[in-house]
Amino acid sequence: MTDRRLWHFASTLSALLLLLPVGTQAQNGKKERTLTPVTAERLLKGTNETTSWLMYGGNYENWRFSPLTDVDRKNVKKLQVEWIFQTGIPGQLEAAPIVADGIMYLPASYNHLYALDAVTGEPLWKYDHPLPDDLRIC
Repeated sequence: MTDRRLWHFASTLSALLLLLPVGTQAQNGKKERTLTPVTAERLLKGTNETTSWLMYGGNYENWRFSPLTDVDRKNVKKLQVEWIFQTGIPGQLEAAPIVADGIMYLPASYNHLYALDAVTGEPLWKYDHPLPDDLRIC
């Protein structure tokens, strides 16, 4: 993905996150979520906000560093897969996921975007942006 396309996708995703409602209603027995808008202030905090990973690389400096200390040399070997999500779309994932308020936003090939429960991997919603028929994908 080119830098320009990645920037466009990231800015669109950020706009979607800003437009999310502050809270969602519990329907059909599903968990109620409290969502906080992703503001410039939250983005500037970067990895200091330890429950979210709001941008590629964790912060504007793209450090990819987390200050969390739950995993260390003594217990890293005990890590195991908690869940797996299959998009069903051919090709590879082309961007890093971001996490905000317990929801993982996962961009996939061909302008698909998924929102997953970050703890369970349960799909919450999917967005498919229509692509022009004459688009040539590299």
